[in-house]
Amino acid sequence: MKKVFVVEDDRKIAIALTTRLMAKGYTCQCAYDAVTAVGAAARFEPNVIILDLMMPGGGGFKVLERLRNLPQTAGVPFIIITAAKDPKFRKQAQEEGVFAFFEKPYDAQELMTAVDSAAGVVEQVV
Repeated sequence: MKKVFVVEDDRKIAIALTTRLMAKGYTCQCAYDAVTAVGAAARFEPNVIILDLMMPGGGGFKVLERLRNLPQTAGVPFIIITAAKDPKFRKQAQEEGVFAFFEKPYDAQELMTAVDSAAGVVEQVV
């Protein structure tokens, strides 16, 4: 079964995401801050990680770096979601090799398509 780990400090967004993902057959787990995200993701061993950039306890790019350095999550594709409109974040995400990048508000269907692609690692969407 495909597993998606969602790191999102807005609980309403996290619930909406996981509800959609579970309806598509994914198993999901959430973390609501950077501090708990790393350990929880390592224990969950997801196939895809959806990561917000702005959250309590540290930035999303620091979480991405830490998760990429763990054996349990090193090769997992990341999908970034953010409310930040600064183009430097998209550029940094591309440099970091993230699978896809979405600015909030995002199109839910496009995000689900990106998750499906990342879970199957079919093509890069950035």
